[in-house]
Amino acid sequence: MEIAAGGTTPAAARTGSSSEARTLERIPGGCLVVDGGWKVISLNEAGASLLGHAAGDIVGRNLWQAVADTGFAAFFRHCHAAMHDQADVRAEAFCAGFWLAAEMRPWRDGVAIFFRDAGPEHRMAARALAQVAEIEQLMENASEMVHVQDAGGRVTYANRAWRETLGYHANEAAELTFLDLVVPEDREAAAAAIVLAGGASTGASTRWTLVAKDGRRVSTSGRARAQLEDGSVVSTRASYCDLSDAVACETLLLHAQHADAAAARAKGTFLDRLSHEWRTPLAAVIGFAGQLERNAGGRLSTSDVGFATRIGVQGRHLLGLVDDVLAYANVEAHRTAADEASIELGTLVQQVVAEYRARPESAGSMIMAELGTGPAQAQGDPAALRRILRCLLDDALARGSTRRITAALLRDDVTGVVRGITLHDEPLAPEAPAGDGPVPSGRTGLALGITVARSVCQLSGYAFHVEFGAAHSTTNRIVLRTSDRSDGTEQDDMATTLHAFLAASPLPIVSFTPDWQVRTWNGAAQQMFGWAAVDAVGRRLPFLRDEDDEPFRRMLREVLASSAGIAGRPSVQADRDGRVVDAQVSLSSLRTASGRLRGFIAIFADVSEQTALQARLRNTHKMDAISTLAGGIAHDFNNIISVISAHAEFLIEALEPGDQRHEDACTIRDASTSAADLTRQILQFASPQTSDRRLVNLNDSVADIARMLGTTLGSHIEFAIVTSPVPVLVDADPGALEQMIMNLVLNARDALADGGALIVETSLGGLAGARWAGLAVSDTGCGMTPTLRARIFEPFFTTKPAGRGMGLGLSGVETLVRGLGGSIVVESESGAGSAVRIKLPEARADTTVLADATPVAASTLHGDETILLVEDQEAVRLVAARMLGAYGYTVLLARHGGDALSLLAQHDDAVDLVVADLIMPEMNGAALAQHVHARWQTMPVLFMSGYTDAGRASEAAAHTASPVLRKPFTSTELVLAVRTALDGARGRR
Repeated sequence: MEIAAGGTTPAAARTGSSSEARTLERIPGGCLVVDGGWKVISLNEAGASLLGHAAGDIVGRNLWQAVADTGFAAFFRHCHAAMHDQADVRAEAFCAGFWLAAEMRPWRDGVAIFFRDAGPEHRMAARALAQVAEIEQLMENASEMVHVQDAGGRVTYANRAWRETLGYHANEAAELTFLDLVVPEDREAAAAAIVLAGGASTGASTRWTLVAKDGRRVSTSGRARAQLEDGSVVSTRASYCDLSDAVACETLLLHAQHADAAAARAKGTFLDRLSHEWRTPLAAVIGFAGQLERNAGGRLSTSDVGFATRIGVQGRHLLGLVDDVLAYANVEAHRTAADEASIELGTLVQQVVAEYRARPESAGSMIMAELGTGPAQAQGDPAALRRILRCLLDDALARGSTRRITAALLRDDVTGVVRGITLHDEPLAPEAPAGDGPVPSGRTGLALGITVARSVCQLSGYAFHVEFGAAHSTTNRIVLRTSDRSDGTEQDDMATTLHAFLAASPLPIVSFTPDWQVRTWNGAAQQMFGWAAVDAVGRRLPFLRDEDDEPFRRMLREVLASSAGIAGRPSVQADRDGRVVDAQVSLSSLRTASGRLRGFIAIFADVSEQTALQARLRNTHKMDAISTLAGGIAHDFNNIISVISAHAEFLIEALEPGDQRHEDACTIRDASTSAADLTRQILQFASPQTSDRRLVNLNDSVADIARMLGTTLGSHIEFAIVTSPVPVLVDADPGALEQMIMNLVLNARDALADGGALIVETSLGGLAGARWAGLAVSDTGCGMTPTLRARIFEPFFTTKPAGRGMGLGLSGVETLVRGLGGSIVVESESGAGSAVRIKLPEARADTTVLADATPVAASTLHGDETILLVEDQEAVRLVAARMLGAYGYTVLLARHGGDALSLLAQHDDAVDLVVADLIMPEMNGAALAQHVHARWQTMPVLFMSGYTDAGRASEAAAHTASPVLRKPFTSTELVLAVRTALDGARGRR
């Protein structure tokens, strides 16, 4: 029908005929027609349904009265506008709980209203808006950096992570183009990635460096995706993560690798020199002891020959220990890997036990192997396990000549699988009480085996446990490593699902035919190995090197023999550039429904960084093991050296000066002193301590060095000292300070091969409150080049020929100076001499007691008091007793804390002083002192310690307030310490 404003209206609305009614009913929505007086002329069934009334209730009535309860009145204004303006009007309104969309068209003198339910559209729009808001919230709160840029590259949106990482506010970001943020060297690649993102359905991978607002460089990696309209880019969205920490870690790891390599090279050089430096004094000890032992001319007494014999035995023993230490230090220094293999542990234990049964020194002991039943296969290093067993057997035999020693396999209680080895030893008969009977002629029992065995276990990754039981029994347990590889899990049939997750997988996935031709190759594989899919598919597996073929073939055979495939296997591949990639691979076979083999699928995980970090961790553990070994053997080294030097002193006292044998004994004493100094120097370098500090006058230290070295420097050198007219006081270890001055003087001497002047000066300087004590050593020798001067403080660096030094002198000087809070400067030019200038904080005279260097008269050291001497090492115990006896003291001997308490209870008030070793089994010296003072409160205690680390010994004894005498000591040093302790106790009573 015709409508005045144009358009059509159903005929029924015009004629009111039945045909009009039929036309209205065919309209899909509601239709309502009113005349100029707003009387309803017609209403179709769909309209009546939408309004919730029957058509008969509305037709013939005023529209606004008829639909007053429906909310249709919301269209009142729009209907009047259509009738008045004779124009089509469209509107939406919320009527009685739902949305109606209506179109009003002029008709005759009235209006035809077409309306429909708009609720579904509104609900769809609301859901869309909610999804957009959710996406915007996710983008805003994402941990990754996200930005959107328009076609011109201007940033239109940047999320919170982006703003916080780069430091820009949202309004500042809107004024930037993205390429403004990219570092200049990456801009070309970034622009190309954005262009590539417009032509790739999955976007383009990106890796670029951005510049933050504060100038920081931020390394990023991610993906950019473009939005296209009519084939043109309208915007680009990029999401990427901050790799700055990862890049920093990679840089640190690279520096650590370089440092590890340099340390390994330095330690290799150090070990070569150390071997010579240690063996030289020991060879002298052994050689001269042999000369004395032969007793040419028969002028030595039986007792003196015995002293020489024991010196030789101890020297050879110490030389063997040096070989053990060097061997295992070499493992760490050269990163020698353990030779892991599958071994029959029962056979290995039987072989070592049989070897020890055949030894002469085992004649009085019972050595057995208890292997149990069942297989004894284990994974381990056979050479390391043999050495551990031998060390423990040596230790057990050293504790007594008649021992019952049982080596057994340690098995799991449930499965019976071999987990390790136990070695238990106990005396065959009760031991005789301690006393000063004859000294055994064999090797003195020092607890070195456990020390070395523990260190070897640490180096090999084995757990080591020691238990001390009743009646002097010992049980050692070595627990082997257990595999940390998890068993494989069943694999799905990847053939039907592979393409669904290939593109999305962050792990490299490769499938290949039985003849190793690549069939699928995902993006992660390209990123890991470097070959694109187009280059890899159809060719033989490109990441396999020739040496990788056989191991890979063995894994495939294992896959074919298993229904579940294999998972997490270590594997080594090579990328396109030839770089070795450490990976873990999971493999499964691909088969048809009938079971025919179609090929294989492999999933890789790059564990190169993890492997590198694990290697560093293992190297750290090895370093810890070597440090533990060095600290542990210090006590035992010094015990041995104490025995050697004491017996040398006994021979010197027994022989007349001028006798060649007297000179031989003096040489042995001097060599043992050199060995002790060398041990102290090396261990102090490894773990520098300044705990034994006191007030020292640098003027006195320089004068002492001058008296010691003045006549030995040579007539071609003009040696002079220039000391300050006032005391130059520093708070330092006197021995370490003298060693520092001596090292500087000897280095200056070596630079004066053709003669010249060598001057040592002390001085005071600085301002009040910040004064310093100065020490300068200068020479007019050959000087140093800038390259040489830059390396003089490097550990183990030396320009001297082999055997003339280890390169620890100047490094030790710098370590000591830094530890004292001072500074050191070297001035030198080639051909113009050198000067080393040291500044140390000046100490006040009232801070501590100044060390008294006044010699003590021998007559004042004698006494008639009773001393209880507690020492677990028999040789050390007897030589110390002989030293004290020579000065008139009565000595009671005890092997350990229990013996000491029994003797104290027996002699009660007769004992005047307890002299005890700090480190003893069952009860150490500090614990013994606590027991003593609990009953005898005024009893003085003097500790002995073989640790060269004064701080460690002092810390162990700190709570007892007792002094510590460090081994090795001379008879004068021992008796002086005893006399001082006795006189001090008498003064306090």
